[in-house]
Order: sequence, then C-alpha cells, then structure tokens
Amino acid sequence: MRSFLTLLLVCSILSARAQRPPLTAEQKASLVFPAIKGFEEVGVLPVKDADFTIDPKRKYNVLLDVTVWSADSLAAMKIHPGLAEVGRQYNLHLYAGVPERNVNMVAVFHGPALRAILNNEAYKRATKREVNPNASLVDQLQKAGIKLIACGQALNRRGFEKKDLLPGVLLSVSAKTTSSYFQSLGYAVFLVNEE
Repeated sequence: MRSFLTLLLVCSILSARAQRPPLTAEQKASLVFPAIKGFEEVGVLPVKDADFTIDPKRKYNVLLDVTVWSADSLAAMKIHPGLAEVGRQYNLHLYAGVPERNVNMVAVFHGPALRAILNNEAYKRATKREVNPNASLVDQLQKAGIKLIACGQALNRRGFEKKDLLPGVLLSVSAKTTSSYFQSLGYAVFLVNEE
C-alpha cells in the first residue's frame, strides 16, 4: 500500500509540473462543464473513443494539497489556479461517468494559496484588491460537497484568523495533519503547487 501511495505522489508531482498548452478557440468552444461552471479553467475537453475509462460504481476519494499562487502580477484579479484545479478535477470525474455521490473531494490550502480563500476584507489586506474574485467559485465547490480546508499554522503565520476566511471554509490545526488524516483514509493525493 505504501509503495502505491508513493507512486501516486510521484505521479501527481510530475503531472503538476507539466505545463498545459493554451487552448485554441475551437477547443475553448468545445469545453464541457458537468457541474462546476462559469470559469474556462474548470472546463473539460471532450474525448471521443477513449480506450480506458474508470469504473463509475467505485468511490473516488481525492485530496488536493494546494500551495500554488500565480506569479502573474495580476493574479489577484484572476481565478486562483489551485481552486480552478479543484473544480477541474471534480468535473473530470463527472465527465468520466462517475456520479457526484461517488466523488469525495477535499482541498487543503496552505502557504501562499491561502489568499484565494480569504474574505473580501482580508483579501484586500493581502493583495490590495477590493474583491476576492474566487468567492463564487468557492461557493460552487462547496455546494458540490467539496471540503475546502485552511491550514491554521499558515493562516496564523500570515497574520490572519478564522474570521478572515470565506464562509464555509474549514480551519484545521495544520495542512500536514489534515493531509495525513485523509491519506490514512485512503485518499489519493494530488499536489497543486504549480500553474
């Protein structure tokens, strides 16, 4: 079991480092949005005649460990790439035929990614922008049953408190203990640390 988890971790690191090429206009027009909508970044490209599909009857337990923050100076006005990846992974499972009831997804935010899940007042202190553009995506993810969890250690180190989080975002003692807990339950881990 340990070697399987190690393999999953290595694969997620390698896949996180692989940059996706930009979509063409035709590809953008073909995107599908099984559940999470309104943001191009969460869209799924249709795949015809796939030779391998996943079993829709199985339960899929996914933990996304989110630390990414865009290096783009305008990142504070764009959808956070880590939140977009959470929505995209959820949409990918549904597009693959898995019913919503069989997808259990958790995303733990720490490091610079915490800014993405701050309420407007705290987001303004962190980024000098008036409004957190991620609030509506966070709301959609939560309505889909995805747990969003903030690392208390990182939050405190950055001078924020629980009251600074968007509504519904959970606070944990640490990202490390949250991750080890969900891994002990058999969740597949994906690192979201690069755009």
